[in-house]
Amino acid sequence: MALSLFMIIDNHNRTRVVAQALIEDETDSTFQWILDCILRATNFLFSRVIFTDGDLAMAAAIKAKLPNTHHCICLFHINQNFIKQLKGKLRDEFTSCHQLFIKTRNSSCVEDFERRWQRLISNYPAAKSYLQNKLYPIRFSWAYCYTQTRFTAGTTTTQRAESENNTIKLEGLHTASLVRLTQQIHMRLEEEKQYAEFEDQKTQNIMISIPHIDEKYFGSILQVLKEFLTPNMLTIAKKEISESILYEAMQINLSLNLDTLGKGMWHSEFTLKKSYLGLGVRECGIVI
Repeated sequence: MALSLFMIIDNHNRTRVVAQALIEDETDSTFQWILDCILRATNFLFSRVIFTDGDLAMAAAIKAKLPNTHHCICLFHINQNFIKQLKGKLRDEFTSCHQLFIKTRNSSCVEDFERRWQRLISNYPAAKSYLQNKLYPIRFSWAYCYTQTRFTAGTTTTQRAESENNTIKLEGLHTASLVRLTQQIHMRLEEEKQYAEFEDQKTQNIMISIPHIDEKYFGSILQVLKEFLTPNMLTIAKKEISESILYEAMQINLSLNLDTLGKGMWHSEFTLKKSYLGLGVRECGIVI
């Protein structure tokens, strides 16, 4: 039997186990049954985003039961499969192909992604079949220009899940009884519950500290953030605000001709703005 764990990232930026299942097989129907159970238990609360290792059976189950959930695939597994499928075929060309693939994957807008993708299949014909038939159809699940439009709490891999598995599955636990396994899971759930309660209690205490530069210039913004964010999330936001003080700004003029570039490529206003950003970066002389 296999232990299947479902996890979330909570408002303290911690990994929390929210569902567990012992299953005899890992088929489409089994995963659909698990998702059905989770939906009923949460009063049909649908996830906005879900990360998996790219298992085809799980992907089919998500499509069937969570049609409005954006399915993201772990970048580590994408990379490992890329190496496995193409290293032998490309031989001496593999390193340069892999570097271009990483650059393509990290493209910030669809325009740059498509331009680099065409370079990939043009420069490395031996990899074209795998790229076009396996990776391109699921690009919405792994390409940054598509996944960045979703809130993922900074997640790009299933590393959190792997770490949690290692925490729960102690040495020899896979041969232990179901009672021992259940006890171990409950211990982990209790630890996370206590941590969350401790953090919530801390937010009730009034703390006075020396004002920082972000509080001096962005005090009104921070007051709003403090009302809605937990301490961990507030720390991350304050770090980003502090770093913005060091930004160097310059005014540039941009012109974007939609008729020339093709209106069909603009899937949303967000994509259009990202393309403006891409043009701005190139206008500054930065090669991406």
